Amino acid sequence: MVNLLQKGYSMEFFIAFLLDIVFGDPERFPHPVVMMGKWIQRVYAFVLKQPREAQRILGIFMALFNSLAIFLITSLVVKFLPPFLSSLAAIYIFYTSLAAKTLAKEGKGVMAALNSSLSEGRTRLSRIVGRETTFLSEKEIIQATVETVSENTSDGIVAPLFYGLLFGPAGAFTYKMINTMDSMVGYRNERYEEAGFGAAKLDDLVNLIPARITALLFCILSGSIRSMKRGFQSVKEFHSAHLSPNAGWPEAAVAGILGIELGGGHFYFGEYVEKPTIGYSIKEPERNDIRRAVNLMWRVTVLFVCICIVIKAI
Repeated sequence: MVNLLQKGYSMEFFIAFLLDIVFGDPERFPHPVVMMGKWIQRVYAFVLKQPREAQRILGIFMALFNSLAIFLITSLVVKFLPPFLSSLAAIYIFYTSLAAKTLAKEGKGVMAALNSSLSEGRTRLSRIVGRETTFLSEKEIIQATVETVSENTSDGIVAPLFYGLLFGPAGAFTYKMINTMDSMVGYRNERYEEAGFGAAKLDDLVNLIPARITALLFCILSGSIRSMKRGFQSVKEFHSAHLSPNAGWPEAAVAGILGIELGGGHFYFGEYVEKPTIGYSIKEPERNDIRRAVNLMWRVTVLFVCICIVIKAI
């Protein structure tokens, strides 16, 4: 955060946030995450071609190298550009690191698709989850969408804000690289278990604080004392009921607030992955739970931005 204030990124940061609120992801412009994805795909294709006993070490090296490289490159670019161009670069980096508008759009898109047909709901869900959606029931589609909105409130909003405040554009961009690596290769299956180990563990590390902040904010902003208590109780009991040490925190909070059960096993790339359930099944998941989860996401986003403003003012 000191770095952010010293470098004068306060205005750029909030302009970028407003751009995300208004426009969402810049679909008609080059997106840095897409370019990151192409690079990750290329380097990990090389890792996967190596003997299995060498993949873990090489994968750890690649995860650290990619993270350090993007941090240094971004820092140098922003530092040595002329002031006006440096400011524009910082705005664009912050802007493309956030995903509030897109997350809301995709969540509500699944809800709208379900209103048309189960088949359309499955197809729309496949845009935002890694699991196989072909045979999911409506209940499972709703659960998967709520899980995605919950987890990505941390991954796509709170965490980039957090690291952007701490380390400026380089921090936000480095977080996106780590998170993108995890989303592409951090799977616990036969193909990626060794090669993606480093990326998965690095993602676990950088999300430790943001995930817990997100869960706390979800509960505080739940809308009633009753749902807040239920959210905190769910977090206390189910935060560790997830293969990830972090995803369970925001998911447990939202599950408790909504009074539904999340989690459970699913197929990923043809392989069934067993997962524990999260939350109390007070009621069956319903389509409007997606809207409630999206509304919770917006409340957390606005409050966390306000918290950042106060911290910077101090």
